[in-house]
Amino acid sequence: FSVRQPHSPAHVQSAHGESWQWDGATATLTVTWTTDQIIGAVGLLRHSLSGAATISLALKNSGGTTLHTFTPSVASGPLLEFLAAPLTTVRSLIVTVANATGMALGWLYAGTPFSTTYSAARCSIRRAYKLESGAGVNPRGLYIGVGRGGEIAWENFLWQTDLDPLLALIDACKQDDDAPIVVVPQALFPEDAFLARINTDALEISDWNEFQPNDKALRALSLTLPLEAVYS
Repeated sequence: FSVRQPHSPAHVQSAHGESWQWDGATATLTVTWTTDQIIGAVGLLRHSLSGAATISLALKNSGGTTLHTFTPSVASGPLLEFLAAPLTTVRSLIVTVANATGMALGWLYAGTPFSTTYSAARCSIRRAYKLESGAGVNPRGLYIGVGRGGEIAWENFLWQTDLDPLLALIDACKQDDDAPIVVVPQALFPEDAFLARINTDALEISDWNEFQPNDKALRALSLTLPLEAVYS
């Protein structure tokens, strides 16, 4: 037998467009780990919630005690919260939705986000629209979606200890069929987060010291990461 579940709860693990859907207006999803987890941020990175829908994400320890609850206002784009201090004994995450008939949840996140020791030298954001244009001199465009891309550039202030996990993240995205990432320009303003793909298959890495120091810790690296919008 071959069984397909196009709206399986397991789809909340995917960074792509798959989603979990349910019957009725309310639903609850429980994610449980076998060991304690360190959680510094939690969020719903892909979803189709709108209108009067509500959502709550609760982090609990092994005894079932609620350590933190996140109840974001429903809006388009990623819904994220950075905790004031990471929790170290998280054992489960419970997601509850209400007033959400016909809606869906996609990529779910709970973990410790990647960030560099020093801020990027440049972070530009480009708002992009997806249109299907017709023929003619002044063709009308059919609106398909909107998203944000841009560019993040580190110039001589990217250490080797930052570059290694950054390259591991990029490798994981490319190996996962060019999966998107969530870019948060400023952690104090998570509402500015957006989905984007790394818009290159080749990265140039340079060192202000030309890779000559005998100690890797003395490298002063530069890298530019172009970002392509994920439309919604």
